[in-house]
Amino acid sequence: KVYYFRVPIMEYRIQLIYFNRKKTHRILQNVGGPCPLLGLCNALLLQNEIRVNLDIKLIKFTDLTHCLRDHLHKLFEVNLASKDNGDEAQMANAIQNIEDCVSLFPKLEEGLDINIKFSDVDQFEFTSAVAMFDSYNIRLMHGWVVDPQNTALADLIRDKSYNEVVDFLTAENDQKASDEDIAKLENERNIIRQFLAEYQQQLTAYGILRMHEVMNENEI
Repeated sequence: KVYYFRVPIMEYRIQLIYFNRKKTHRILQNVGGPCPLLGLCNALLLQNEIRVNLDIKLIKFTDLTHCLRDHLHKLFEVNLASKDNGDEAQMANAIQNIEDCVSLFPKLEEGLDINIKFSDVDQFEFTSAVAMFDSYNIRLMHGWVVDPQNTALADLIRDKSYNEVVDFLTAENDQKASDEDIAKLENERNIIRQFLAEYQQQLTAYGILRMHEVMNENEI
């Protein structure tokens, strides 16, 4: 006997708001946790790059991804029209970027694998997920930045990504290392563990300061 289960259609509530004295919308999260889909769509809505019907109260996941795909193709056409001579390599790269973005759409409801670097707010390991935001002309930022005045910590992680830090914390000690070297290594790991425990919200005061310094006026 075969059982058929209906897959629930994800929907999001829409709220009418005023931004810069203009009517627009913001899309509300219906469950907790990361949702890059809403972050991306809300940024484009506030920039007036995409629009939704003023009268609707709910919008489906598939409708949102349709808006994103449609806007991506419009950006491609504008970029193509701005070039005097067609460069086949650039065109192939642009088409590949669109395909990479579209392939990430199913992951947008849950979360993307984005590996931050602790050196500054705009520093990330370059991946297809980061490239997707670049494709929409949205500058991606984070606030998990180490304060350079905390030299003991900054010297350890300033030039590292989150994944590199995790690898450092979980790596096995060299069996040939002296007791003194192992003690030094464990002390460094404890400094990093304390930082990660204190800033589980992935936001530091210095990170907020840097975002204010780096962001342009009215940048979204």
